[in-house]
Amino acid sequence: MPFETAEGWRSGDDASSLYSRPPETPKLQRLHTRHDLPEINSLDHQISLARGTTMALEMTRARLQCSKSRHRLSLPETKQEKIRQLNQQEAENEFYRTCHDAFQQLSTAALDVIDASQEFMIQCHYDSELIVAGNVQIWQQIHGLRRALENSRSREALAEREWKKKGNIRPSWGPSTCWI
Repeated sequence: MPFETAEGWRSGDDASSLYSRPPETPKLQRLHTRHDLPEINSLDHQISLARGTTMALEMTRARLQCSKSRHRLSLPETKQEKIRQLNQQEAENEFYRTCHDAFQQLSTAALDVIDASQEFMIQCHYDSELIVAGNVQIWQQIHGLRRALENSRSREALAEREWKKKGNIRPSWGPSTCWI
């Protein structure tokens, strides 16, 4: 419930209202808004080299002017462009799906090694004569992990080649970015 103060104006819930303040109350200053453009970092440049784009790149003065001056596409041209973009997106999704599946298989193999080593540690706790070098199960799991890693690397490389071939992206000669 509002109440009167010694100055004669109300405070409480109504004090926040612009209309309940006395005229001699200082007016709120407007904060200056800065129209800074987003910072362009190295990841933006890497995406640009792969013929992609980011919001930071699209907000540059040159790209904004280019998009304003570009002629509008006709309906058939727009449809053809959207179909091309859809096909490119589907190829990219397939690449990431393959990488995700390979990662899942790799993480399953890593968890198998962890489970086998934890089981062996428990056995060692009760039987101190066990040695790690002689445990066949751990070595089998480690070899399975190595095979899964090699498999995931080859699947990723194959998926990347397919994606770049479908998207008409020229292959990069530098070291490929490993997603796994």
